Amino acid sequence: MKSIFTILLACFCIGVVSAQNPGTKKILDHEAAHIWKQIKETQVTTNGEWVAYVLSPNTEGDAQLALWNARTQKTRWFERADQAHFTANDSTLVFRVQAPLDTLKEQRRRKVKKDDLPKDSLFIYQMATGKLRKIPDVSSFSVPEEWSGWLVCKLEEDKSKPKKDSTAASKEKPKKEGKENGYRLLLVDLNRDRMDTVFFATSYTLAKKHPLMAFHTSGKPDGLAEGAYLLNFASGIYLPLLKSEGEYKGFRFSEDGSQLAFLVNRDTTKARIKPWELRYWSRTGGIKLLAQTGSSFLPIEADGNWVISEYGTPEFSEDGTKLFFGVAPPPILEDTTLLPEEKVMVEVWTWEDPDLYTEQNVQVKSKRQEHFPAVYFTKKDETVLLGSPELPSWRFTPDRNANWAVAYTDEPYRVARQWEGEANKDMYIVNLESGAQTPIGFNLRGSPALSPGGGYVVWWSDPDSAWFSYNTRSTGLNQLTNNDIYPYYDERNDVPDYPSPYGYAGWLKNEEALIIYDKNDLWVVDPNGAVQPRRLTKGRTKNVVYRYIRLDPEEKYIDPAGELFLHVFNETTRDEGYAWLNLSTGKLTPWYQGEFAFTSRVLKAKKANVAIFTCENFQTFPDLLYSEFQPGVKMADPKFKRISNANPQQKDYKWGAIELVDWTSPSGESLEGLLVKPEDFDPEKQYPMMVYFYERLSDRLHRHQAPDVHRSSINATIYASQGYLVFYPDIHYTVGFPGKDAYDAVTSGVSKLIDLGFVDKNRVGLQGHSWGGYQTAYIITRTNMFACAEAGAPVANMTSAYGGIRWASGRNRQFQYEHTQSRIGGSLWEYPNRYIENSPLFSLDKVETPLLILHNDADGAVPWYQGIELFTGLRRLGRPCWLLNYNDEPHWPVKLQNRIDFQTRMLDFFNFYLQDGPKPEWMDRGVPAIEKGMNRG
Repeated sequence: MKSIFTILLACFCIGVVSAQNPGTKKILDHEAAHIWKQIKETQVTTNGEWVAYVLSPNTEGDAQLALWNARTQKTRWFERADQAHFTANDSTLVFRVQAPLDTLKEQRRRKVKKDDLPKDSLFIYQMATGKLRKIPDVSSFSVPEEWSGWLVCKLEEDKSKPKKDSTAASKEKPKKEGKENGYRLLLVDLNRDRMDTVFFATSYTLAKKHPLMAFHTSGKPDGLAEGAYLLNFASGIYLPLLKSEGEYKGFRFSEDGSQLAFLVNRDTTKARIKPWELRYWSRTGGIKLLAQTGSSFLPIEADGNWVISEYGTPEFSEDGTKLFFGVAPPPILEDTTLLPEEKVMVEVWTWEDPDLYTEQNVQVKSKRQEHFPAVYFTKKDETVLLGSPELPSWRFTPDRNANWAVAYTDEPYRVARQWEGEANKDMYIVNLESGAQTPIGFNLRGSPALSPGGGYVVWWSDPDSAWFSYNTRSTGLNQLTNNDIYPYYDERNDVPDYPSPYGYAGWLKNEEALIIYDKNDLWVVDPNGAVQPRRLTKGRTKNVVYRYIRLDPEEKYIDPAGELFLHVFNETTRDEGYAWLNLSTGKLTPWYQGEFAFTSRVLKAKKANVAIFTCENFQTFPDLLYSEFQPGVKMADPKFKRISNANPQQKDYKWGAIELVDWTSPSGESLEGLLVKPEDFDPEKQYPMMVYFYERLSDRLHRHQAPDVHRSSINATIYASQGYLVFYPDIHYTVGFPGKDAYDAVTSGVSKLIDLGFVDKNRVGLQGHSWGGYQTAYIITRTNMFACAEAGAPVANMTSAYGGIRWASGRNRQFQYEHTQSRIGGSLWEYPNRYIENSPLFSLDKVETPLLILHNDADGAVPWYQGIELFTGLRRLGRPCWLLNYNDEPHWPVKLQNRIDFQTRMLDFFNFYLQDGPKPEWMDRGVPAIEKGMNRG
């Protein structure tokens, strides 16, 4: 029997969908996607009384900012507004308002200069009084995190001709605003109608907990001289920190605002190696130079001294005892005496390079900015160099309070990434006070992380399929799990690689235990491995998955006597909900549950037991819901309030319904999938059907699908509204035969549905992208079941793709075939027949299905020559095929106009073959190159 909550929630959320006679409803198309809205930037005041969110168009257009009051349940709207922030005292909402998009486009069409286009404005709304203030021409702004009374606005560049300063020398040119000289900062007093201005500011930052601002100004003759300053908003005093010309960046306060650090380059000779300095201020000790090129802790090498890195932004530990910053070896400098025609631009690839040259090309910028950590101990006045090229990767505790860090290098093992996918690591625990490095282990595979207090390093060891820890106090290495009771690794892993873990929820106070996950449950694990893991929940026996939701984003430890808020997922029905788990008693108390998908991103008010969450299903948009709660107490009735109603127009359109279907594969395996039916479905009729697949999608039974112009896949809601069935079959894989596995699952599922009598077997289409695109191409070489198909970014030839490059990362593709998604299970030389048998290219002569191919020339994942091989092969064989290439687009169309174009062409294509629609011009004659960009066909 359905719970009362489920029934009430269903009536509340989807009652509007069926309020209109289905016969009078409109049919969805891709134009309708433009009027659909999505919810973004949700936030709540600390007292839980006010909620703000942005209602943004699905495609493009003007956003709306909503301010909802929990007491009155009324909403105030602000047009064209976003980027909202509440002040820390919950009194004020600050937000940006933009010019109407139509106005901007019209002015751009009239060739209005960018500087003359309308600028953004800042609005300040006092919730108690309804008073609204406007500040024009604001490019960005900052609202203090934990104090109130002021905000800071950076104003747009003043393009008016600056007046000559009468106090300046007669030959001095008037100073202009801009990136080099800085911009105006407007300091706005929220309690009184007054403002102050800082001129020519290049950078600034606000303290977290105290009314302080640090900034740099390039100076104004009749105002502040060039330099770094500290402003105390309470007193109005500007404290000079360093009066000097130069570049300033990286201003950072300590948590309590008593310390400040920043970087400055005071060189005026424009030296090729900038001599950056680290400056440090404390409330008790004033300002001092902390580090610079030549500092005693920096190494001296044959080709020069190490330097302070401008890319290593200073960072204080939360307790203020440590200041971390970046240092770097001397940079490699170009020979500027050579003329362009004298330079030799050659790539030298060597077989022992840790990274392929294509990867190195992608990494050039990051390598030039590479830096290594150093730490200054503020109470001891000592600096320790930590990192080096030999030990480049570091992990600190989130608050950086601990005197331990974990460091590692994968350099000795990086060559193997080409075929393994991941590189093993040599791991070390490092004492920050001494810099001493103690090996944890060598040639390990896993990603180490420190416990919040630094007492343990934990990682999942892939080869062992187990959790390990290293005790930083006793220097002990411990295996924490052994999979004797239940496995802690992915039980559905079907790739030829080590299974991944399910992760962990967090640490208990005093680091007495770690809470980890298996497939269904939470387990308490002793970090020293001395006590057997203890199960906290009993989801496995009920096919239920429990996962912890952290309601406090600043939480460091889980209270062992507290209540854990859990997300609940039923593996059988796919229903979801929430529950409380009492860690002391083990009592599990359901909160909300039903035939919906509930978000795991619950937003809680900081100082009140108030939660903002969403629930959705295929017919129900995930609008915002508001509820008070008591930890550990079941909600007897659904006492939530609905905050938003983002898409009331849904009731005017034909929508559809979704259900789980199951069938048996040719090998006897039980499979599941999703079937979307039109709203006015009649089992006595026969319908055209679209089939889309990608790995396993059946867990998305309760996910809402708003109409959109997706970058790569069909939209089930639009297709169902136009009279299609849409089928999502799950694929189960075996190593070595991914093509056949997809063929077996898809064709057996389609056959099952055809046997039910409501599918027109002559009007079934197939669509997939990337991995699904490859399998679509493979399937049509094995069957004529499909009247037409679309394959996006498909691999046609595994033998050539195996040695290809993923251009976005520069990585070679071998690891994908040997260990990950492509699932071949070995190299081309171990299993040459597998590569050929799984490649559509070698069986194209058997294809009779008309095929639409999407493959863009800037694809960074699948080399686009794979799409060309598929197209030219079919073209040579005289098979109907079309290739869409959106120039300079990546793995899928990203630009809105290209997504609209792609979805429109794909629907035209399927309608032609499956619904007797008209044949569009582009399918007859294409779009000749001379007409590209002018005639869409």
